[in-house]
Amino acid sequence: MTKQELLQFLAAQGWKECAAKDLVSSGLINWTLPLGEWRKSFVGVFCSRQPERLGILRYLAASLGKTPKWSDFTKPNMADFVRFLTSHTSRNSAKTYVAIVKGILNIYEENLPSSGVTKVMSVKGEPSQHVALTEEEVERIHRYQPKSETESDIKRAFMLECLCGARSCDVATLSESNIKDGWLTYISQKTKTETSVPVHRLLLQYLSMPAGKPHVRSVVCDTIKRICRSVGITSVVRIFTHGKWVEIPKCELVGSHTARRSFATQLALRGVPVPTISKLMGHSNTKMTSRYICIDRSDIGDTAMAFFN
Repeated sequence: MTKQELLQFLAAQGWKECAAKDLVSSGLINWTLPLGEWRKSFVGVFCSRQPERLGILRYLAASLGKTPKWSDFTKPNMADFVRFLTSHTSRNSAKTYVAIVKGILNIYEENLPSSGVTKVMSVKGEPSQHVALTEEEVERIHRYQPKSETESDIKRAFMLECLCGARSCDVATLSESNIKDGWLTYISQKTKTETSVPVHRLLLQYLSMPAGKPHVRSVVCDTIKRICRSVGITSVVRIFTHGKWVEIPKCELVGSHTARRSFATQLALRGVPVPTISKLMGHSNTKMTSRYICIDRSDIGDTAMAFFN
């Protein structure tokens, strides 16, 4: 297998160029295998079913001490993997990562050395709070002048998510051609449903900008934190996360999902019903939408407080 063959395969599976190059240089690829044979290996199957989830492969490799193979998926090894994840990530992240690996193992059970392996793979989630940006804070990011091409790319994508609530994978495909009669309409790549959102007053400005190149999640998160820090989104917030209460500057809690949380939260604060917000975000149910709404006690409003008073 050559590097070019692998990159072409990854591109066909939906990997972005930067993420594919990270995988190529990760040390997790067995270059001695022909491409067809490698695609049947655990890493090959994982890469085709879970594009750009390199972090999970790295956790697996760190837990096992080597690149994972089908024969490594024994009950003791997977119990160790679960313990490794819960000691290196939040329990909610560990629960998500374990579910992804279990999903693949359940499909390819015939490749495993023994049955019942996934029964030992269980992680109980824990309550976790998140932050959303206010309209005034989003306006600060809007006024920020990027200092590099990377900042420009990431600011554009982040602002688009804030303004229309689309997922990052959908934002990458949006252009002015998606606008008609004051509405932005697109097909959600995740749910395969048509989603329509009223055009925000700032939206055209960002849609008319070059899309720029994609960036891996770690770069996106680090960059948007830096931008938030630069514009003074630094008030200390108290929040329950990673299993404990912490007091930390708000900018340090901003990440790749904060833009969509901000979109949902700002609409909720304006009294928009959750089912409507759900449709605007392309969600298949309101339960998921509710997780994106971050409203603290100070945001309840006089109308709601009148009930209690």
